[in-house]
Amino acid sequence: PKFDENKEDVEWLAKLVGLMYKKGCTEDPLYFTASEARYELDPSPAAAFDLGKAFYKAENYSDAINYLKIAAEGLEDDLERADAYLVLANSYKNTSQFSNARTAALSCIGLDAKNGKAYILIGDMYAATAGSCGDNEVTQRAGYWAAADKYAKAKSVSEDEKVIDIATQKYNG
Repeated sequence: PKFDENKEDVEWLAKLVGLMYKKGCTEDPLYFTASEARYELDPSPAAAFDLGKAFYKAENYSDAINYLKIAAEGLEDDLERADAYLVLANSYKNTSQFSNARTAALSCIGLDAKNGKAYILIGDMYAATAGSCGDNEVTQRAGYWAAADKYAKAKSVSEDEKVIDIATQKYNG
């Protein structure tokens, strides 16, 4: 009922979407509905980011990519832009656009050098595609070495214990 009362109020919608994101309620259909309503009223980079994240959570990666590109190019805060590039990189990865995913992850790192998640993402892509590189057993392992380097880098730059733990597990795995 409160949504219906405020669905034309951009500020209220922005607060609702922000609160739901911080609380981890991005799976709730209201998050998507509120993000879409906000973008229709205010097609800003911040609104595009929220809608892009909503499409990403709904596993609609093509639409997520469209909105996340708008967000990544238009947001003014470097850390927000880095976050947009990271979700964009994951969207590209999920559509097997690995080159675009790597470029977006590197853009994330360029804006936030301590973002270990971007290094892990690049490492995961290297590991996933390692077998398709090279023409013999030794050269096909080079992708795993590159992945290990990215996991080690993630551990060395990140300040987030969860990211460090994930990178350590992948490095040792």
